[in-house]
Order: sequence, then C-alpha cells, then structure tokens
Amino acid sequence: MKKCGKCKHEYSIDNFYKDSHKKDGLSWDCKECAKKKHKRYRLKSDIPKQCAKKWRQKNPFKKNEYNKQLYNKVKLFKQIYLQRNPCDCGVCDIECLDYHHIDQKALEKRVHSIHTFKKSIEEMIKCVVVCANCHRKIHAGTKTLSKKPPTKQELYSLVLELFPNLKTEIAAQFSLSDDL
Repeated sequence: MKKCGKCKHEYSIDNFYKDSHKKDGLSWDCKECAKKKHKRYRLKSDIPKQCAKKWRQKNPFKKNEYNKQLYNKVKLFKQIYLQRNPCDCGVCDIECLDYHHIDQKALEKRVHSIHTFKKSIEEMIKCVVVCANCHRKIHAGTKTLSKKPPTKQELYSLVLELFPNLKTEIAAQFSLSDDL
C-alpha cells in the first residue's frame, strides 16, 4: 500500500506508475491523479500541439497515407450500412439509396461528404436510408416514413464489427466503455 501525494488516498502498488528516479521505484501520485495532471497539461500547453505539427511537417506522406486509409474505412462502413438497411420499397442497390434527414433543420453536412467515423455517425443518427424515388416522394409529401434512424450504439457496433482492431481507438474517441 502507498499513499498518493496528490489526493492522499491509499492504493495498492499497481495503482502507481513506475519511476526509476524515485527511491521506491514508483511515481509520487496515483495513476488517476497522473492522468488528470497530463490531461490538464495537454489542454493548457502549446508544446504537444507544436510537437504534433512538427511531426506532420516532417512526415507528410505518413499523414496522407493514414488519411487515405481512414477515408477508405469510413467509405466501406457507409457502404455496408447501406447494404444492410435497404429502402422499405425493397430497393437495395447502393447507387440508388439516399440518406434522408428526418429534421431538415438539423442538416449540417451531407453524409457522403464526411470522412471520419465520429462525424459520419453524428450525422447518420439524424437520417434514415431510402431509395431516390421514395426520397423524392417524401419531400413531395406523397409518402410517409415508417423507418427510424439508427442509434449511436448500433453504428458504433457496426464499426467495431467491421474493424475490430480499432476498438481501443474508437472507444477512446467516443468515450465508450470496453463492453461494446
């Protein structure tokens, strides 16, 4: 057992990071306090931002390659989602399916023009999938919607199903727990 120098609670030794400069080989603050301290530092300091900017300038091809891979993954995610959610009339050709925003005032961007998982999901939960013909009829007022938009949880689950290696990255990005 060791007492945290910051919060003054006693924790087991595994709740402290290793620090070879200290007499007992452990940091003076618990992991939870250390995480909070590092988060405050990253928010207030410009140094992490400058380091990231410097890295991007030194490695433009790596960043471009990462962006291409991300774009292709997001594109595949949207295609699979469309395939699994055909229109009520039975049309399931991807080329014929549209995203219909239920609340036109909530329209921020076209789903097809978004290239990240987080922004795609935020926009997709406002939409239902319909074919182009039904989409025109809905806007003309001759057809009513019978579908409901997906939930964030359903969309996150699909992302994790398609890309299981992204589980920790996506959980961190969306503040999700590991029980997905």
